[in-house]
Amino acid sequence: MVNGQFGRHDRAMGFGPSLQTVEDPVAADRRISSGTYGWAGAYSCNVSIDPKEAAATIIMMQTASGALQRDFDNAARQAIVE
Repeated sequence: MVNGQFGRHDRAMGFGPSLQTVEDPVAADRRISSGTYGWAGAYSCNVSIDPKEAAATIIMMQTASGALQRDFDNAARQAIVE
């Protein structure tokens, strides 16, 4: 249901039981691990659970910009590394 939508490669995202899954983070242009799951709601509200990093992020903003979601994911990953 998600594959090939939103300008992402058709192998980038999958769909599990009521959740989207990240199969190829590079193709999806996301700074998260493969296997991360969650849901992207309207206007950039998003929850992601990353089992490989034992991390979860929740973002609630009211904008249609996907770039802000990528920037948020990147900043969260940098905070873990530093």
